[in-house]
Formats: sequence, C-alpha cells, structure tokens
Amino acid sequence: MGDVNQATSAAARAPKQDRSRATRQRLLEAAVACLAEHGWAGSTVAVVAERAGVSRGAAQHHFPTREDLFTAAVEHVAEERSTALRELFPQGA
Repeated sequence: MGDVNQATSAAARAPKQDRSRATRQRLLEAAVACLAEHGWAGSTVAVVAERAGVSRGAAQHHFPTREDLFTAAVEHVAEERSTALRELFPQGA
C-alpha cells in the first residue's frame, strides 16, 4: 500500500515541479531582459516578477534576494553561451 501512495505522490508532484521549473525559467529570462533594458539600478524583483507574469512572492520563493535573482540570471546567460559554443565547436571536430 505504501508503494501505491508513493507512486501517486510522485505523479502528483511532477506537474508542480514542472510549473516551478517554468516559473524559475521565466524569472531568469525576465531578469536578463530587465538588466539589458533598465540596468542594475532600474531592475528590481518587483519589475522582474511583473515582466515574468508572477507574483513578487513567487519570485522571492525562487530567489530570496535581489542579488540571488540577478546572480542566477548572469549564470543562466553564461550557461546558455557555453552551451551554444559547445554546439558550434564540438569536441573532436
């Protein structure tokens, strides 16, 4: 019986985890766009949350501080660029 409950629980969590990942992705993309448009001084958690279409509370759930949000956004851009470069120049090519 415990296995059934665990399987059901895992299945129920998957959509929530997907939504959480999607929210985090929207926040990162919005943060990058805000930095590009408004710079550091004009980019706040509230502005990013509005642009991402989420509440400020949801933004702060994922990124407790402004610094956490924008550090993650810069890391996100760096990872995207690294991935693009690896695709352009595969190892052994």
